[in-house]
Amino acid sequence: HVFRYGSAFRAEPDDQLEERAQTVVELAQESEVEAIVVPEEVDATVQVLSQARPGVPIVAFSDDPAMRAWWQLLYGVVPCAEAAADWDEACQLAAEQLGLRNCRVLLAAQYADQEPMTVLEVRSP
Repeated sequence: HVFRYGSAFRAEPDDQLEERAQTVVELAQESEVEAIVVPEEVDATVQVLSQARPGVPIVAFSDDPAMRAWWQLLYGVVPCAEAAADWDEACQLAAEQLGLRNCRVLLAAQYADQEPMTVLEVRSP
């Protein structure tokens, strides 16, 4: 059942995370990017970005098949199974996953010891 399956992955709401997601959406719209890239496996980040309805695909990376299956149920999320060595490679893989070339993407990442979406950069893979 989808409900039971999905509820195992649902993150608790976090006002700060939701505010950051709204900032990401606004930056994506202002920067006219073609995708948002989430290189780390942070389910809460993917969920709140999906809920914010950014209008561009959210490419999220995970080596966990169950997590990718859950993300396929979320609005606008394109799960990617390939592991990226770094943020540059994550942006390149995202462009390939979407069949895009010479596109601009918004990287929504985090440093290891910080909160999600603390690194926001517009990149061209």
